[in-house]
Amino acid sequence: LVGGGAGHMSVEIMRRFPNIYTTVQDMENMFEGADARISAGFEKRLKYMVHNLFASQLFKADVYFYDWAFFNWSSKHCALIIKALIPALKPRAGIIVNGTCMLDPSNISHWREK
Repeated sequence: LVGGGAGHMSVEIMRRFPNIYTTVQDMENMFEGADARISAGFEKRLKYMVHNLFASQLFKADVYFYDWAFFNWSSKHCALIIKALIPALKPRAGIIVNGTCMLDPSNISHWREK
């Protein structure tokens, strides 16, 4: 999980799929106290790795799951995040983006934006 915070999404994925191991990548401060908040039994299947979204991805995985990693970045910066992933992509690797896309506020009425 890229931008996976303390690993809550990883735990839910592992709970449903017992053969999956996950690595959560995020800023170092997101991991403070994370181990204490993770349910028992998942410690061996969950690893944390400090990673900058804009740095070249060096970790090779079968699937990259971006959890709310794009919501506060411009399109230009989102493209840079994806470009940073390219060096690590294996053939047939998957990319999943979890989040919400919103239009520029000037493109929709205020009541509809809410």
